[in-house]
Amino acid sequence: MKALIKILASALLLTDATQLLHAQTLGLGVRGGVNIATSEIRQKIDDSWDTDVKDYIVGVNAGLVVEIGVSDMFSIQPEVNYLQKGYKTTIENSTKQEFKTYLNYVEMPILLKGKFGAGDLKFNALLGPTFGYAFDGKIKSDDGDTDIDFDKSNIKQYDIGGMAGIGLGYDVYPGTVFLDARLGWGFTNLDDSDNSDNFKWRNRGFNIGIGYIYDFGY
Repeated sequence: MKALIKILASALLLTDATQLLHAQTLGLGVRGGVNIATSEIRQKIDDSWDTDVKDYIVGVNAGLVVEIGVSDMFSIQPEVNYLQKGYKTTIENSTKQEFKTYLNYVEMPILLKGKFGAGDLKFNALLGPTFGYAFDGKIKSDDGDTDIDFDKSNIKQYDIGGMAGIGLGYDVYPGTVFLDARLGWGFTNLDDSDNSDNFKWRNRGFNIGIGYIYDFGY
């Protein structure tokens, strides 16, 4: 938990508080959508790595957005989101059984947002780091739900990654309605066992969302 606090503190510094003093606009909004999540599993067998991308699950994404305008074309967009990540595994023996692993994160992206176009309709491009913490998790199957104990399961709860996306924004006074699609890429190896040098587990996901940002102006 102390490591998470340090990470989030560093992330807040990246927003550069001085930009607030020179911001052309300041907006506050909401965003909601779905996260199509999977995991990339890499195992070292002998001297080579075997890579397996797990089946996808569909999770929820919802959060708050702050847009700090630094010019007509660029802004800084920190967010605080609830985000479901995970993957699906299918085991076939005498019967076929599916296991869906859901990891529930509080995640903070800090995105550089570019705006392109004239008039009320603009194209957006997003890029930046993400800082997440898994506060809860479940494995769902036909037999019922099982809570994940992160310590006993040797799963790291923090996840540092990157995000890139594209979108559309339409000015609706006094704010903007937007639709975007984002690719999330986890950098952290979530495996926290003694075998983590030979086993890599990283989050992957494709996120679609819609939202509204109210422009307070300056």
